[in-house]
Amino acid sequence: GDIEIMEGGSESGFFQVEETVYVKRLYKCHGQNNILLEPVEIHVDQIDHRHVYLLDNGLLIVVWFGQLSKLTQQKKATLFAEKINNLERKNKAIIEVINK
Repeated sequence: GDIEIMEGGSESGFFQVEETVYVKRLYKCHGQNNILLEPVEIHVDQIDHRHVYLLDNGLLIVVWFGQLSKLTQQKKATLFAEKINNLERKNKAIIEVINK
């Protein structure tokens, strides 16, 4: 009775859960009557106090209200954050609003 170890075999039959990888995205919300959400490069130089920004960082979504931003931009970006959470994150994300 010696045990001989052989190469080969198969993957485990157990269900394996892979961790979801999220791509970090930054959106600028701007405009007066026709409010637009535009993807922009993630860089501190992009920040303008006249606009609202939405940072999608996976399970944390941050909505930043610029000091001079309009209420309509703030509402649109907040709704967009909720939509990302509902449709892409299965309501597992935290939405943080920063009003500066």
